[in-house]
Amino acid sequence: LVLREFCSVADPPEGVQVQVSEDTVCKGANVIFNCSAADANPMELTYHLYENNVMVSYSSGSTGIWNRAMTIEGVFGYKCSVSNIVGTTMSSNVSVTVSGKHHHVLS
Repeated sequence: LVLREFCSVADPPEGVQVQVSEDTVCKGANVIFNCSAADANPMELTYHLYENNVMVSYSSGSTGIWNRAMTIEGVFGYKCSVSNIVGTTMSSNVSVTVSGKHHHVLS
């Protein structure tokens, strides 16, 4: 039986996902984006946020959290990537709908 003691092989981020506080908002509202990785080695991570496949923000450090004001109407696709020195992993896409109309609920 050979015991392998080098389990700490460097790994790119795994289980990357982006979560949004709300997926349908009124124009002008803020949405919080939370990008996270389940695992990575080393854990010195850089986070990037993409809107419709264009990088719009990045964060270096322990947190991938952004608070963005949604000022334009439409449907926007967001995803994030998490990078360490080994590689970069992209999350799947989430969509946020920004509506400009106030909906009156008739009771």
